[in-house]
Amino acid sequence: MKKKVIYLFIIFTATILQTSSAVFFLNHNWPADIILMLVLAWTLIDGFEEFLPWAIVAGLFYDLAYFSPIGTHILILAVLSYCLSFFSKRFSLEIRGTGLLLVMAFVVGTTLGSRIITVALEFGVDALKTDLENFRILIGVFLSSALLNLVIFFGLYFMIRKIEKFFRLKQKRVPIDI
Repeated sequence: MKKKVIYLFIIFTATILQTSSAVFFLNHNWPADIILMLVLAWTLIDGFEEFLPWAIVAGLFYDLAYFSPIGTHILILAVLSYCLSFFSKRFSLEIRGTGLLLVMAFVVGTTLGSRIITVALEFGVDALKTDLENFRILIGVFLSSALLNLVIFFGLYFMIRKIEKFFRLKQKRVPIDI
């Protein structure tokens, strides 16, 4: 029960950070995506099946915070979480060796994929056309956002691993009957 409360607190805190301060990291319409990076890190650590309910909760908080239709970000986070889980089972997606490069490529790809899906769902295909018309500006904005998302991802990944390790240690303790 305590683990669930802490997970809920982490998702709530990430939502608050996403809506309040992530926009100030970059001065444009493509802010860092803290919640997406949280879901990706947790999926890589726990696996899709175990983390799917938490991805749904994170997507619900995201939808409520951004006043988007309920289910938009739930769908995006669930699909991207599944894709990461699918590729992590086929390839060695670990934070060492060539797996590190694959994880970095996946984070950069989800940054772009999330942006495309979000813009297409919220503003329609015409908004994607205007993004592509300003392609030179878009590349610079994308690279800075992808770099910031990489930093956020690795920070969250190591923080969540510490939390998971803490809860595994707490669960292994066996009470001694006297």
